[in-house]
Amino acid sequence: MPDFTREFIKTGNGGSSVSIEVDIYNGKPGDKAIIIVHGADGKNFEKYRQTYIDLAVYLRERGFLAVLFAASGFPDANGEVRGVHTHTNMIEDIISILNHISKDVSAIGLFGRSAGSGISLEVARRDARVKSVAVWGCMPRIDKWYKEDNGEETFKKFFDERGNKVDRERFFDFMCNAEDIIGHVKQPVLLAGGSEDTTYVNAEEQYNMLCKGDSSAKRQMVIIKGAVHAMDKTNQAFSEYANLIADWFQITL
Repeated sequence: MPDFTREFIKTGNGGSSVSIEVDIYNGKPGDKAIIIVHGADGKNFEKYRQTYIDLAVYLRERGFLAVLFAASGFPDANGEVRGVHTHTNMIEDIISILNHISKDVSAIGLFGRSAGSGISLEVARRDARVKSVAVWGCMPRIDKWYKEDNGEETFKKFFDERGNKVDRERFFDFMCNAEDIIGHVKQPVLLAGGSEDTTYVNAEEQYNMLCKGDSSAKRQMVIIKGAVHAMDKTNQAFSEYANLIADWFQITL
């Protein structure tokens, strides 16, 4: 397994500066880097963190420098929560990581999973240092999902019960709805998901998002048969989607 370096990088967190935990799976100067942007995992990091580690290790084996982080408001590897979560704060977290690594790498891509998908697209829209984006289980309108489909139950399940800290007063001030953002993203975008991800991924919705805007950038949609929303080695599709992600960034970075 490749070694990694754990660092604590200062980020704005809505005006209240905190330092977030960032694991950099070591490479050499000039490598291409991929920042892995997690979803609303919370205490499920005990499960999902291993998924992200497995992916980071695989990307490192494919020649990339891989970056994992615990966003503001989410538990780190030791269960400590720093700062509070909003989409705006998570965008600040990623931009802080970009500032930290950009001088040492030749190109940077973002891989976003679930709620991290729209956030990855928004960072790419804002920051030209991001050269390519791949997302898994992308939710076209995450605001509708939080407000209308589940409401308070969503907060209870995805935040309160998982040990996250959320700024509820500011949470809905700005949300990264992928279908509103993707048409403004000039970088290449891969929309990927599983055929069995019935809660989040609808192939028609994904295709409609893919066609938004007049960007001439490369676009691709891949639905992997048998894959679900979770991304872990217990699912037989792990090697397929890991290969897909690595291949995408090898082509587009």
